[in-house]
Amino acid sequence: RQRAIQRISDEPVSPGWSTDGTNRKNPFNVLGVSSGLELKAIRKEYLSLSKLLHPDKTSEPGAAEAQKEISTAFEMLKKYEGEQQP
Repeated sequence: RQRAIQRISDEPVSPGWSTDGTNRKNPFNVLGVSSGLELKAIRKEYLSLSKLLHPDKTSEPGAAEAQKEISTAFEMLKKYEGEQQP
């Protein structure tokens, strides 16, 4: 858990992923997936991380913030995937 929390918190802000005027972290890196994966595989990784980091499941410092980061990243990728569909 702590390794996942550390990886997420160390991810630098990436200006290219600004959705509302604020800079965001690269959602692929936050979730630890490659950009070529289908949304189904990304969702599977998101759910795995979510179970690991959920505040009801762990009291690790930083877990709640990491949970918010992965949720934001997954929502960004869902929106991005929807925009890519013809």
